[in-house]
Formats: sequence, structure tokens, C-alpha cells
Amino acid sequence: MNKEDIFKEESILLPFTYEASKGFKESTVHWLDNYKYLLEKYKYDQSIIDRVNGFINNYAKMLDFYYQGKHNEAYSKFKDAFDEIIVNPDLLKKKVEETDFYRARIVPSDKMDTCFDNNEMWHIPFSKRGLVKSERFSFPGLPCLYLGASSYVCWVELNRPPYDTVQIAYIVPEGTTRELYFWDISLLPSRFVELIKNQKSPYSVYEYASLYPLIAMCSVKVNNYLDYFKPEYIFPQFLMEYVLEVGESKDIIGLKYASVKMASKYQYERDDWELYTCYVVPSISTYDIESGTDTCSDLFRIENSISAVEQEFLSYGIARETEGIIADARSLYENNHIFTESDMTVSYDSTRFFEIEFFLKIKNEMSI
Repeated sequence: MNKEDIFKEESILLPFTYEASKGFKESTVHWLDNYKYLLEKYKYDQSIIDRVNGFINNYAKMLDFYYQGKHNEAYSKFKDAFDEIIVNPDLLKKKVEETDFYRARIVPSDKMDTCFDNNEMWHIPFSKRGLVKSERFSFPGLPCLYLGASSYVCWVELNRPPYDTVQIAYIVPEGTTRELYFWDISLLPSRFVELIKNQKSPYSVYEYASLYPLIAMCSVKVNNYLDYFKPEYIFPQFLMEYVLEVGESKDIIGLKYASVKMASKYQYERDDWELYTCYVVPSISTYDIESGTDTCSDLFRIENSISAVEQEFLSYGIARETEGIIADARSLYENNHIFTESDMTVSYDSTRFFEIEFFLKIKNEMSI
């Protein structure tokens, strides 16, 4: 029995969904207990099983304290849980190699005639902190820059709104000599199996076995998006709080994670899985809490943005002026696919998302 085969088990594939009637704590602790049972079944070292057991105990206490309104005690238990399985935090540290990022917003109906300017495609400014809601990795009042590795994953993260209501921004790293690092929790088990099989995994089987509970508890699907309080966000928000606490000393600017809203769990088995990953960077005011300089602007900049409606109107002109180079661009995406809800695959270069990304990258060079 190969150790990596544990991550083919259907019961631990991510993202994790649960029945609301069974409760969040009971469901997630049961999920983790099942993982511990599988570690025993696959005869993992007792040291790993003990660390996972320690994680489970501290995770359960974290939730108890949180529900009692004892934030400090809950956060302390989160750190205890983290330390149980992440012996060396540098294991999570990954350099940003990507040069293309995207960000999407839904254009309000009263703004369809003008759309957003580039500044409005950034995160909510400090002067409007009151608009910052709770998100998976960020808490109310903390502006964060959420980015996607593709325009498609940005659209998915917005819960698949009508395409003609979306505006997409193309974002690139700011010209800086500083190397950018994230804590990377994006590698889901279905993809890990493929990488380890081809000897391309950044982790050994034992390292990933320890890392898995952290990834899993950040990958729980929200049961009710209409609720103001979402227990699924407790653990991921504590992870971001920890990044804010230790990130500067460890040169970490944020988190890289896999979208939990993809149509298929098997999307991440593919070689193009990076297209469906996301990034979140907390923005810290440099001198004034309410209106200071945005630290994210020192790291990234918006190159271009366009609404889906505008891109639709310009599509004929784009096709005419780029006939020669669009074919080359398509060839770069020939192995990239999107899964539908029924697990049917669609070639990425046949979608509007490819077209809008292509246009954003060459927009400054065009004369339409």
C-alpha cells in the first residue's frame, strides 16, 4: 500500500462540504478524525499521527473559545494547532514566480455606462473601511487585495455572475527588486498525487501528510453565504492574523490558495491547475490608519482593465488587428480546460475569459 494513495481517498478530497444540520464543529472534527484513521490505515509514522491528533484537539478547543467570544484564547489555540503540524513554517514559503494576475468586480447597474476606473478596481480604500466585509481570509475592516491567476477563477470567486456585469483588471508585480513570497496552501490532494507520481512535488509524502489538515480547514465550502457569520472563515482568518503577526519577519506578503468554488474536485488533477489558484495580500497603512499609503501598491500595479460589455463590442476589431498573434497566444492555452458542473471539459482558449485576458495584455499596443 503506497503512502500517497491516501490522498486518492474520496473521503478526504477537497474542498470539503458538510451538512449544516450536523453543525460545523462536529462535521470538521469528524473529517479530521477520519483523516487520522486513514493515516493509521496506511501505516504512517506514529509521530505524524500524534501531530495530527494534537492539531485536532487544539482545533476543537479553538472553536470552543471562539464561540464563547474569547478571541485571544481561540487565537492561541489556533497557533498551538499550527505548531503541531507545521514544524518548519518555511515549508509553506513559496516565491512568487507568476507575472500575470487578475481581479474582478461586478459593475452595478447604475454604472454600466461608465464602468470602473483603474483605482476602483483596487481593494477598498482605507477611508472606506466600513465597507470591508468578512471574507475567507480577511476580517471586517481590513482591506485586502484578492487576486486570481486567471480571469475565470476571479469570476468563479464572485459566484459566477452574468458575464456582462463583470469588469476584469490585469495586474502585474510592481517593478521592484524585492522578491515576493507567499505562504502557499494551494496544493490540494488530487493534484499532489499527480505531482508526487511524476516526481514534481515540492513536498515529500510525509511533509504533505502533516500539511494537509491546515489546507483542509482553509478549504471548507460555505453553507450559507447570506449569513453574516460564517464559521468556515474562523480558521482561515486566524491564519491571516498569523501572517500579519509574523509575515514581516519572515518576508511573507500573503497567502496563495485554491478556490473552493470550482465546479469539479478533479479540476486540480490537471497540469493547468495553477489557473484556478488565488492570492490574498493584506494592505497595511504606512503612516495613517485611515488614509495612509497602501502597501499593496508597492507590490503590484493595475496594467489595464476592461468590462465584459466593452470587450464584447471591441471583439471584432480585436480579432481583425491581432489575427497573426492571437493564434500564437491560443497555442499557449491549448492544454488548458475548464470543467463544467457535469465534469465536461471546455478548452480555455475557446472561452470569453481567454479573449479578455489576451486583450488586456496587448491593450496598450492596439489602436482600435
